[in-house]
Amino acid sequence: MNDLIELGIVTAIIENITTREDFNPADGVLEIDCGTGEIAAALKDAGVSKYHGVSNSSEKVAAAKSNVKGNSRRFHVADTSSADAL
Repeated sequence: MNDLIELGIVTAIIENITTREDFNPADGVLEIDCGTGEIAAALKDAGVSKYHGVSNSSEKVAAAKSNVKGNSRRFHVADTSSADAL
C-alpha cells in the first residue's frame, strides 16, 4: 500500500513540475533531500536532461546512484538542514 501512495505522490510532483508554464526540461532540476532517487528517475523519464540531488544520508545517495544511472544525474551528500549549508 505504501508503494502505491508513494507512486501517486511522485506522479503528482512530476506533473506539478513538468506542467508549469516556465518549466524547461533543458534547464535541469535541483532536488534537496533526494532520497533514493524516485523523483530523479521519474524526471529522467519525463525528459529532464540535467539533475542534481542532495541528501544528508550517504546511504540514500548510494542507493540513488545505484537506482538512477546516467551522466546527467548527479547525487551529493551534504547537510540539507539549512540553506547556509548548501
